[in-house]
Amino acid sequence: MKVCFSLQDWLKKGSLLLAFLWVGTFAFGQLSDNSLPASFGITEKQAKIIPVSRLDSVQVADRLDEDVREGVPNRFGLVQALSVDIREKGVKTELADQTVWQYEVSCPDALSLGVFFETFLLPEGAAVYLYNKDKTLVRGGFTHTNNKENRQLALAVFPDNHLIVEYNEPLDADFPGQLIIGAVSKAYLDVKSVARSEVFINCPEGSDWQEEKRSVCLMTYQDSRFSYYCTGALVNNVRADGTPYFLTANHCLSTAGEAATLVTYFNYENSTCTSNDASLEQTLSGSGLVATNNYTDFTLLLLSEYPTEDYAPYFAGWDAGGQQPASGTCIHHPEGGPKNIALDQDPPVSYAAPIIWDGNFTSQANTHWEVTYDVGLDQSGSSGSPLFDGNKRVIGQLHGGDDVNSYFGKFSLSWNYSSDPAKQLKNWLDPDNTGVLQLDGWDYFSVPRANFEADVSVACLETPVQLTDLSRNKPESWLWQIQPAGFAFVNGTSANSQHPEIIFTAEGSYTISLTVGNENGTDQVVFEDLITAFQELPVALDDMPDVMSLCGSDLQNYEFSASGANSFEFEVTADEFFDKQVSGNLLFLTLKEEARKFGSFDTYVKVTGRHGDCASSDSVLLQVVMPANDDVAQSIALKLGRNAYFTNECATVETREPYPTGSGCNAPKAWCVPASGPVLDNSVWFTFPGTSSGLVTIETSGFDTQMAVYEAESAADIVSGVAARYTLLAANDNSSLGTAAVIENLAVDPSKTYFLQVDGNNGDFGEMAISLISQTIEVYPNPSTGLFHFTLGEAEGSTVELAVYSMTGQRVFARSVSFAANENTVDVDLTSWPDGLYFFRVKLNGTVLAKKLMVTK
Repeated sequence: MKVCFSLQDWLKKGSLLLAFLWVGTFAFGQLSDNSLPASFGITEKQAKIIPVSRLDSVQVADRLDEDVREGVPNRFGLVQALSVDIREKGVKTELADQTVWQYEVSCPDALSLGVFFETFLLPEGAAVYLYNKDKTLVRGGFTHTNNKENRQLALAVFPDNHLIVEYNEPLDADFPGQLIIGAVSKAYLDVKSVARSEVFINCPEGSDWQEEKRSVCLMTYQDSRFSYYCTGALVNNVRADGTPYFLTANHCLSTAGEAATLVTYFNYENSTCTSNDASLEQTLSGSGLVATNNYTDFTLLLLSEYPTEDYAPYFAGWDAGGQQPASGTCIHHPEGGPKNIALDQDPPVSYAAPIIWDGNFTSQANTHWEVTYDVGLDQSGSSGSPLFDGNKRVIGQLHGGDDVNSYFGKFSLSWNYSSDPAKQLKNWLDPDNTGVLQLDGWDYFSVPRANFEADVSVACLETPVQLTDLSRNKPESWLWQIQPAGFAFVNGTSANSQHPEIIFTAEGSYTISLTVGNENGTDQVVFEDLITAFQELPVALDDMPDVMSLCGSDLQNYEFSASGANSFEFEVTADEFFDKQVSGNLLFLTLKEEARKFGSFDTYVKVTGRHGDCASSDSVLLQVVMPANDDVAQSIALKLGRNAYFTNECATVETREPYPTGSGCNAPKAWCVPASGPVLDNSVWFTFPGTSSGLVTIETSGFDTQMAVYEAESAADIVSGVAARYTLLAANDNSSLGTAAVIENLAVDPSKTYFLQVDGNNGDFGEMAISLISQTIEVYPNPSTGLFHFTLGEAEGSTVELAVYSMTGQRVFARSVSFAANENTVDVDLTSWPDGLYFFRVKLNGTVLAKKLMVTK
């Protein structure tokens, strides 16, 4: 196909003709049991005439001309749709123990035929076979082990222009099998090509790539009209668990419908550099589309069946780091032929210009490696083949090229260029998100690699511990060794069990080793001090004292870490105040917003660690410190006189909380300029009523404070963020008393309630007292049923003379009261006196204050 570059590159190189190849993504297992059809035991006299579908001529010359005109060099067959139910249209023969159906398909000028069963569902004991008339070529049997979820099966090309489909089903089958031919591919090119000018993999140039070659496969598929070929490779994953991921090109395979016919051919290669004996017999049919992206032209498949040991599968390593490699090697199947190798002994180059492919699809700059081969070349059919670096790791897959250069989509960009798992490699090849970017290849059927895990790292004596073998490469023998000797195998297991159980009988740290082996050799792994055994589990909350204090504002995903066991349970006594999240040995506590209005409280945080029935616990008393009046909505009401004690420790700044400017200590309605940091640090809120005298003085004591008074209809108005909804009436930071703040003779309305904000200057905090001073006496309730409360605005610890008179001047109550600093309220009981108007008089320090009282019963 034609590829165009940027104008500058076009002038430098001229136009390029790049192979741009098609293939699909979904298909199914093709491993067979190599049995023979039941009809092979029927004599000629018993043989019946087999019905046949004579397919249309493939018209070879027309197809070849069409491929040239359309620029699709990797097509090799024409697809003809059928709908043949073998049980209905095949000739039926009853045998003693089974029923046989036979049906023939032929095409006079086809070089080979490929059968696709759109329905394939067999009961156990049934089998399907393909063979030619003279019975010199037999494929099968394909059995219930080939059943797939979508009930389809694609078979490899059958190298003849006719074939007989035979279905054998036992008389006692669990259910009638379903077998319907949906399409047949008629080849007009021979997939098995003869030797050409390329370099075969078993030539001297490929001697150093004998492991990696076993990862590379020829692959074929069909769409609704044609059949195609491409190349792909098995790739390893970080778990190295043998998951059969298969990497090819997006322009080869990208849709599930086409991929339902996928067939992969393993070890399709000539045995020597000059022979022509490559075999197409080792095939698998089936895959799931895992991820695909045209940005770097990759597709990742998951083969439906695992290649058996005689296929000698190898899982290629890869490098997702993106660094320029020192060299490049491509192993591929040019034109659907036997396996080849091509070598670039110089560093591949990141191609720095866009590539415009035939069909006007553009690959962006620096998305592809440019390779110029020193030995060999690739061709159509090579698309999707892996590019290996000098460390024998895959760094890309073939997108296309011309007679000089080839272009491989970068593995490093395919890795995680897209965040969508269906468009990246990382999610599948590093499923545990380990961060590994370089991974070596792996021979699944090789010397085992020892590995294991224990279900605990801390154990109680006499409590079973499970050891689980995680060794790879199919070990067949196991030897467990444990030091020191204070242990025993239990529950019928021994030192040679694959997954033994043990108990420890003495305290200490134990080292465990595992030696595994199979016919290919042995391997050992040793884990020093893997498990520590205790009489009682040393469960503890790490780095926690018995008692600890935390500000409520700090309890945002606050972490508590436990140790000394393997599984943990956490308990918080004030459970209703917290959102909790547990992850293994970690507890994360977040204080709920609604808990803040209750102020400081204490709670226990407890952890219990377990191993089987063995358990131990640890706890910490957590003192959560936070003022109940941290937010405006939870303001505390003040009374006239001295109010104590309050704290702003652990107070926070509420969202949209207002504050005076920090423009200077003597500026009106302002606070001092902070030494550093914000003007507002750790404020708390109060309310107070306007005094009947219309004036009030507010003083604080205890530590360096700053305060402000606001007028507003509600707390919501204060934090609305709208300045018009509240009024700053006064503010002060320092007074003649020193660091204590004072607001003197603030004019107030007796019918209103005001908001008082108190903050620590420069972040200071501690306990405080607040005094509301007024030359007045406040009475409540008034009117009353006879019980009145009197509060003096300023008593200063003096003796006060109280008296109540009736309208006729009769004294009905008299009392001398000595007020303490924090006690400036006294009760007067007039419930025994009749309804009416009374006069209350107070004599304080030579000053007389009077109030009218109304008694109503």
